[in-house]
Amino acid sequence: MVMLPDTTTYNADNLDVEDILYSQKKDALLKIAKKVDAYYTPNHTKQRLANNIVSMIEDYPENLLSVISKTEFPLLVELVEEEDPKKYAVRPIRKTPYMLQKLGMVATYEDPVENKWHILMPTRIKEALSLLLPTYKKIYNEGGDFPTPKMIRMGFALSQMYGNYNPYQMDAKEQQDAVDDDENAE
Repeated sequence: MVMLPDTTTYNADNLDVEDILYSQKKDALLKIAKKVDAYYTPNHTKQRLANNIVSMIEDYPENLLSVISKTEFPLLVELVEEEDPKKYAVRPIRKTPYMLQKLGMVATYEDPVENKWHILMPTRIKEALSLLLPTYKKIYNEGGDFPTPKMIRMGFALSQMYGNYNPYQMDAKEQQDAVDDDENAE
């Protein structure tokens, strides 16, 4: 988890996600890369690992969205939909950090007086996640399960083979049914 010294110096526009990731140890970066399905080898430098992680999230935001729990999802929505780059999401301090903090996708200021975290997400991550957020919000509001990256890749493969198949307009059960139907047809 990356800690900020204060809430006045940083905002979402001047906070660089590569710098957040680069400030972590290489072992932590390798775990983050594995979690978001980014290409990595132990031989990569920290800077290259950080760049690969950010590229993966920008290109495939579903890899990050799929590891966020439903209890953490409202925080993600608040961070992504916030238009003011100087506004932090404020949450009570927990014993365990949020997944977004573990993955280095946010920076946090810990206020010991109020016993709260002030959480800020870089603009680049907000922009990447904003494309899929409406679909995931719909799934969340309907009480469905979020699709896994594997299900989404399968959906895109099916759309290339059979046309007019959009996995983002289906909930997880419908996607699994489509995959099962395809397997039964063979």
